[in-house]
Amino acid sequence: MLIVPPATYPETAPDGFFLGDHLRRRDGRALVQPAHYFSAYKNRYAELGYRWYCLEDPERNWDPRFDSLVSYVEAIRTYLGTVD
Repeated sequence: MLIVPPATYPETAPDGFFLGDHLRRRDGRALVQPAHYFSAYKNRYAELGYRWYCLEDPERNWDPRFDSLVSYVEAIRTYLGTVD
């Protein structure tokens, strides 16, 4: 996983991250193509084998007084645990 915080971090939450090109379930089976998992969109790391995974905060729950990259990684872990 690769996270590139926005220039306005920490006031603004990251809006996505990069995952390896071959996302799989924990047991090794292939996933149904998850939504918001793009090979070309916003992806300057495609040639390195990453895909852009869009994970925005549309409800604006991010609060820079309390949230950090650690809370963002936890949100990623929670979201990926529910995909597929």
